[in-house]
Amino acid sequence: MGKITREIKNIIHEEHLGFVATASLEGVPNVSPKGSIRVWDDDTLIFIDIASVHTRQNLLENPHVSVNILSFKNYVGYQIQGQAEVLGHGFIYDSLVSEMNKIEPKLSEQIFVVKISVEQVQKQTAPPLVKKLSRQPS
Repeated sequence: MGKITREIKNIIHEEHLGFVATASLEGVPNVSPKGSIRVWDDDTLIFIDIASVHTRQNLLENPHVSVNILSFKNYVGYQIQGQAEVLGHGFIYDSLVSEMNKIEPKLSEQIFVVKISVEQVQKQTAPPLVKKLSRQPS
């Protein structure tokens, strides 16, 4: 059985958003929202990145990555950690670039594709107080 469970797949499918955390070799952190995050198989996440200079540079220097996903319905989320690979060719890259070309052809030259081999998954749930506070009018 893979590390990416049915619940994780459902959250990614419903929310279409993950926050990708990277760090430079010097330890300078970067977090970037990715609306293209998706499950490739039970142990692999992929995403298209459009012109995120810090994310790309960090991943080329340091492949350690963490992705945080959250179901905004029930405040259950996951921190997914693994090793990232920046792709510039191959089946996964070609598939995602082809998909992007259908949406916005001019962007395809500016994108890169990231493949994350998942190593560890941690479930995260919000305490009841956080749920109550987040539903209060401002």
